[in-house]
Amino acid sequence: MSGLSTNTSELEPEIEKGNGVINRLLLKMLVKWHWFLISFVICMLSGFAYLRFATQIYTASAQLLIKNNASGPGLGGGGAASSALVDLSSVFNTDNGVENEIAILKTRFIMDKVVSSLMLQEVYTFEGTVKTSELYRPPFKIDYTAKISDIKPSSYGVLIEKRGTITFSNGKIKKNVKFEQPFYCNGLGIVTIHRISNLSLKPGKYTFSIRNFDSVVEYYMANLSVMSGDPKSTILQLTINDPVREKTEAILNQLVKIYQEENIKDKNQTNDSTIKFIDARVIGVGQELAAVEQRIQNFKQHNNLADITEQSRLLMDNYSTSTNQAVQNETQIKILTELRDYLKDEKNSQRIFPSALTSDLSLNGLADRYNQLLQERARQLLSNTENNPYIQNLDTQISDLRSQMINNINSYLRSLITTRQQLQSQIGGFHNNVQDVPVAERTFLGLTRDQMVEQQLYVFLKQKKEETAIERTANFANSKLIDYPKASMLPISPLKSTVYNVVIILALILPVLLIVVIDLLNTRIITRDDIKEKTQIPIIGEISNSGTNTEEVIVVNQGTRSAIAEQFRALRTNLQFYLKNENEKVLLFTSSASGEGKSFLSLNLGMALAILGKKVLVMEMDLRKPGLSKKLEIDNANGFSEYIISNKIQLADIIKPTTYHENFFIISSGQVPPNPAEILLSEKTPAFMEALKKEFDYIIIDTPPIGLVADAQLLEKYADLVIYVVRQKFTYKRQLNIADELYRSGKMRRISIVVNDISESKSSYGYGYGYGYGYGYGYGYYDGNEPKKQSWIGKLFGK
Repeated sequence: MSGLSTNTSELEPEIEKGNGVINRLLLKMLVKWHWFLISFVICMLSGFAYLRFATQIYTASAQLLIKNNASGPGLGGGGAASSALVDLSSVFNTDNGVENEIAILKTRFIMDKVVSSLMLQEVYTFEGTVKTSELYRPPFKIDYTAKISDIKPSSYGVLIEKRGTITFSNGKIKKNVKFEQPFYCNGLGIVTIHRISNLSLKPGKYTFSIRNFDSVVEYYMANLSVMSGDPKSTILQLTINDPVREKTEAILNQLVKIYQEENIKDKNQTNDSTIKFIDARVIGVGQELAAVEQRIQNFKQHNNLADITEQSRLLMDNYSTSTNQAVQNETQIKILTELRDYLKDEKNSQRIFPSALTSDLSLNGLADRYNQLLQERARQLLSNTENNPYIQNLDTQISDLRSQMINNINSYLRSLITTRQQLQSQIGGFHNNVQDVPVAERTFLGLTRDQMVEQQLYVFLKQKKEETAIERTANFANSKLIDYPKASMLPISPLKSTVYNVVIILALILPVLLIVVIDLLNTRIITRDDIKEKTQIPIIGEISNSGTNTEEVIVVNQGTRSAIAEQFRALRTNLQFYLKNENEKVLLFTSSASGEGKSFLSLNLGMALAILGKKVLVMEMDLRKPGLSKKLEIDNANGFSEYIISNKIQLADIIKPTTYHENFFIISSGQVPPNPAEILLSEKTPAFMEALKKEFDYIIIDTPPIGLVADAQLLEKYADLVIYVVRQKFTYKRQLNIADELYRSGKMRRISIVVNDISESKSSYGYGYGYGYGYGYGYGYYDGNEPKKQSWIGKLFGK
């Protein structure tokens, strides 16, 4: 418990010191209340100006539903492909659903198309009276023949006058034109300014700017936000910010439109690939069919063959049936052979596989899965590189599927070849019977068989093309706008409430910071606390300053009732608490440096004591730089120096009366000696002081600054009380260390402080209490007249 008690007692001075600092700062803030008022007015005006001139930012938002049950290769597609992608996602701990679509919506690929389609790199602005505003729908449109990719970022002024004249300029050129009048401009080519009739045209200064395309894309990518509010939901929240309300809505609409178009385009890749493959084959098969038909026609014309016999017809029908089966078999073999060659060709390794040409369900399933992986790879490459582990895994899966498809086709081909051999054997039996048919008819049957093969293949290809085209038209986007883009009516930045909150906070903080900084940077004595922080020497009195320019030395007289006279009387009264008996009568005045008011305080305190009927002597003991006798206009011929040096001069010869009061006497310093310290240490000095103490009630010694010379310390042994003079706004805080060291070391037994020249300014907080007279009096030697009346503004700021 004792240890705790000790620690607590040790902390109490620190706590009191901390509370003192806080209280002092609070007092300073209270005195400087008008700083807060001025700061508030300035900050409020600044906030109003900022809100008036700052560019307002609007936001638009929309909600997009991602359909999980969408068919085809888009997001959430069904079948084996979706299962494969889910497996891949689980391997790399990625979400193959909404997160992929968020990444796609935020890709540069999509934003490039949005900026390009809306021509967002073109900016029209109107220079108003207060600020310049961007126009999304300007009342005119500037067309030019130069390619936008070839135009460097530039800006052009468009001044439209009331009479319709247009001045087009960019610093280098200046042309006066009219609407619809073509003209040449370097960098833009042939330029035409078209008037948009349904929009009102306001005369004034417009600006047409072309910005860097990439920087525009990056700007809108940075201002676009796509997020999913609920992990279990497939609804995406799209928001974008821009200074123009209409533009935010247009950008989101175009963004969703392009995203859906790309999604449908992604789904149509398989159908387009199949149609392209079929178109190439139809051309070749059509040419072969036309050649066979031409040969049949030529054969009939040459042999005058109109019809064949009934036996030949029956034989031909049986032969045709077997031949038809063989044709279908041969068609499948040709299709599969070409598909196998397509897969083996490395140039097609990243192309969609035409999967609608075969009837094998197993092969079609593999083809759908293969195409799904290719499309997923293409989507991932929009935001990843080929070195990404997920992309590399997809490449491995695609390669494995290609090998499986080739093996599947080879297996299916072997089955078809076996069937072809069986059909050829059956057709061979019919062929022996055909030998009995006349040569012309037999030749005709061969041609007819070739025609049927080509015709069957041609019809098959055309049928597949129509089926694929119909399937293509059934593809829909995997998303739907459930909340169309809508821009906010009020700007999101700057917010009035936020700006005014910041203004109020700054209005409070700035004066506080200024007061604290001034306090930290101040190195001179301003308040009582500045003294108390540096030393524990008691303050015996405080003398104020009126701020006048008079040079009067004595301000305390018999009938004077000024505030400063009362402060000297209060100092005189306080001496009773320090001088314990009548034998203690010697007061020594010193300070840290010259100019702190020792002589002024010595004379006026002496005058205050003389008025009481006390016989007072003021000794000018600054032997190095005397000034007191000069201020009193007293002859300094015979003084203390002459008395110590010469045995002929008596004590009565150097004691000089003053004209201020009959009880007020002075001993001047005399001529400046070459060795002041030795004079003070003279053997005659102790007897000299004892003689004076017997003759006078009070002896006041005015000494040089103790911070410069040691004279005051030499005379301290004769003093009953040392009065250390501190001058407000003049004495440095560090100079108090001198007095404190003398006090703590005991080199000066009894010491107190008098604060001089306390100013009327607001920096004088901490003074003025205790006497009841306030400021406006003191060192300027107030003569008793009433002070000038202040205006109401002065009174307000003087409170």
